[in-house]
Amino acid sequence: MFSYAITTSARYGEDKRITSQPAEYETLLPPLLDEDLKNLEESILKDGVLHSLIINPDKVVLDGHHRLIICKRHSINEVPFVEHSFNTDLEEMEFVISFNLNRRHLIMTQKVELGITFHKIETENARRRQIEAGKLFGENHPKEEVPPKLEEALGEEPGEAIEIAAKKVGLGKNTFRKGKRIAEAAQTDKRIYAAWRDIADGNRSIDSVYQEFFHQEKPPTSSRRPSRSIVPIPKIEGVFQVIVIDLSNRNLEKLKKSNIPFDATNCVLWLWTPFKSLCDAFKLLTHWGFKVQTMLTWAKNKKGSGKWLLNQTEYCILATIGKPSVNLTYQSTMLIATPGKHHSKPDEFYSLVESLCHGRKLNISSSTMQRPGWELMEVNTNAV
Repeated sequence: MFSYAITTSARYGEDKRITSQPAEYETLLPPLLDEDLKNLEESILKDGVLHSLIINPDKVVLDGHHRLIICKRHSINEVPFVEHSFNTDLEEMEFVISFNLNRRHLIMTQKVELGITFHKIETENARRRQIEAGKLFGENHPKEEVPPKLEEALGEEPGEAIEIAAKKVGLGKNTFRKGKRIAEAAQTDKRIYAAWRDIADGNRSIDSVYQEFFHQEKPPTSSRRPSRSIVPIPKIEGVFQVIVIDLSNRNLEKLKKSNIPFDATNCVLWLWTPFKSLCDAFKLLTHWGFKVQTMLTWAKNKKGSGKWLLNQTEYCILATIGKPSVNLTYQSTMLIATPGKHHSKPDEFYSLVESLCHGRKLNISSSTMQRPGWELMEVNTNAV
């Protein structure tokens, strides 16, 4: 939460000192798309400025930069604004990013880059907390340790900087950590920079680039094809609040016979299903007592096979039971990602689930690929 105060409310025509965002603020977020700018201009010319500009005590615009430019271009002086003040410069910078974040159509690389900025802010906050700890507890208090209650006393958001930054941009912790390393290495390595551009263009995933450049396991020296390692599947006990079922090529009606360990009081279920099995999928969810909320469409960057039209999409139904804990930050029903190996679902999908859902997570799949933070339940595909 930000500690700001609304100190005034007026109109631009009454105060000509209001200035646009400084360059360092403009570069924090990707620019608006041309179509969005056009729509904004048409809306202002038709209905006026519907949302107030937000400025700081120095009369610098924190939100409404494009609205101000359009108004100046058309000599519109009746522009409402409110003034906010912040405790620190970092709070103001974080406000600028967070307040505008959900208004942009961000690709994966842009999310990582914004996450890096958030991480720098959180790191600096930690440094300042250490300084504050010295002031509050005396010189004998070790500077590298922050008292457990100090973050709460200072109104700071607790948690590891990486995890906080990842959450703010809607990425999983592991995905952001990998993306951060790739982005930083791309500044000095031309090959990694080219791979980073491939991620931006949707031709590669963060996970595949990370595996290529940073995976520490050496490739097998034998010319023979290595045997596929089998990950032991532990016994599943208890119930889960987040479940992904990836058995797209199976008859979903037969899943009714399977014992799915979902939490009957609070659970989010993601059910992957081909288009031709959608009716069976909806019946299955009703049978289990789930309520369908929406459907995710995975748009791939290459076409597959098909009788009428070439398949380039897959579908995942999002259903809930009870009142699960979720972190809604304007996630989209469209997932644009590159297909992975062995017909597995993309890393971006699991990052989406991790950013949205809270609780114990279970991946039900015919694959034995293990993901950090998830438990795996293998289903006998011959029986299903």
